[in-house]
Amino acid sequence: MVATKFALSQQRYLTLRSYSIYRLLLAIALITLLWGDLTQQLVGNFHSEVFKYSVYALGLVGLIGLSVIFRPPFNPNNQEVVGWLLTDTCLTFAIIYASGGIGSSLLPLYLVIVVVGAVLLRGQLVFLIASVATISLLVAAASLANNSSESQSLFTAAAWGFGLFLMAGSVSLLAKRLYATMESEEAQSSLIAELQAVNNRIIGRMNTGVIVVDHQLNVKQINPAAKRLLGCESEDILNLSALSDAADCFQQWQDNPHHYSQEISVDDTHVIKLSFVELVEQQESLIFIEDQARLRYRVEQMKLASLGHLTASIAHEIRNPLSAISYARELLAQAPELSDESRHFLDIIKRQENRVNRIISNTFELSKNDSVNSERIEFSSFISAVLQEMQELHDFQSGDIKIAAEQSNFIIEFDRDHLRQITMNLLENAKRYGKLPITLEYRILAGALSIDVCDQGETLDDATQKQIFEPFFTQSDSGTGLGLYISRQLCQANRANLMYSNHRGHSRFSIVISSWSKTTDDSK
Repeated sequence: MVATKFALSQQRYLTLRSYSIYRLLLAIALITLLWGDLTQQLVGNFHSEVFKYSVYALGLVGLIGLSVIFRPPFNPNNQEVVGWLLTDTCLTFAIIYASGGIGSSLLPLYLVIVVVGAVLLRGQLVFLIASVATISLLVAAASLANNSSESQSLFTAAAWGFGLFLMAGSVSLLAKRLYATMESEEAQSSLIAELQAVNNRIIGRMNTGVIVVDHQLNVKQINPAAKRLLGCESEDILNLSALSDAADCFQQWQDNPHHYSQEISVDDTHVIKLSFVELVEQQESLIFIEDQARLRYRVEQMKLASLGHLTASIAHEIRNPLSAISYARELLAQAPELSDESRHFLDIIKRQENRVNRIISNTFELSKNDSVNSERIEFSSFISAVLQEMQELHDFQSGDIKIAAEQSNFIIEFDRDHLRQITMNLLENAKRYGKLPITLEYRILAGALSIDVCDQGETLDDATQKQIFEPFFTQSDSGTGLGLYISRQLCQANRANLMYSNHRGHSRFSIVISSWSKTTDDSK
């Protein structure tokens, strides 16, 4: 509604400005006729002095009106507009009277004033100007006509008056419909603008990236999530060709619409999924970008829930016979006549018994990790406590772990116990399967924080890389094959991800966290 009122006010202003320019130009034209002694030939001459002073007065009023209307803000009310038009009507009457009255060729000047009044005014005020003009015409006809032509002059004046009233009514009706149309269009435009603003706010807050492109790859719209997932938050993307991988996927989809979704790697630890939808009427296309870590998190949560139900049903079934085996082994170990070979077999049974116990314990741990107590953790103090614990309880020396990050002052949102378990598991695996020293560093990847644990051992082969996060996969006789699987589950429960990559020929495990921020000191 505010926009509609503003548009009508602008239309009113433009009409008044155009009329003011017309009035000044009319005064200049009449003054030119006056100075060139052309009044008698072109417009008639009944009273030269009245004509001269009326024309000068019209020019002065035109100059004043033009100077006022070009000085913002200018928004006259109805009374001021009526005053302007009545002044012009009186001056026009004086000019017509001085140039011959009803017989003057300047009678059509009344039409302009009446039309402007019909456009700017409403209600009875529309016919006020026409009434004053008609009365002035009748007065002119009565004062200038002689006895023989008096009736003819009055008839002409009455006909002009009728025409002025008819013109005022017609123009007023058209103006009313025009303003109604403008109000309707402005209301629709305002509604569309509001819906577009709401749409932009919704798209701006979405975690799914959205890009609108045309067939020439010009980017019409891109939301912050898309920039974050594509790793170009600080760039202005005007054409999709600036994102080569995304542009290639888009071209492949245009060539073969059946490939409506594809995955690309932003870096070695970050995978996103691109989906394409064509907007036929707009000649544009939508690109939806999803973080595969979130999708995998949902899938893994379902798998975790299923595994929890499974462990609840088989735990007692496994532990009961395992307890019997353990008890029988202890009784058998007390027999004095056992040979060395038999005692060797009993040691094998004991080791495998302990391994099964660890598998059951780790499996139970999976079913308990469905609850997350997220908190804000200051990473530098957290990692210092973890390193101290590793030295005290896990036989790590002071030089075994190096922190390569120059600045580690950041806050992460994570379950403290989960992060401690994940970090310690990665450090223990790096020492057991890799080579010392172990390097701890961090990177910023597409807006996410990556905490990296790198050892100096050889990288894993492709087949092993595909299986290391699978449950019960291990290359060690003493391992359970659940450490990395549980660590990844804990990461995904905290809306993070655990990734493996080859870093300069060595193994690197990365904890990729999306919910993080720099501390005050670090952000300055």
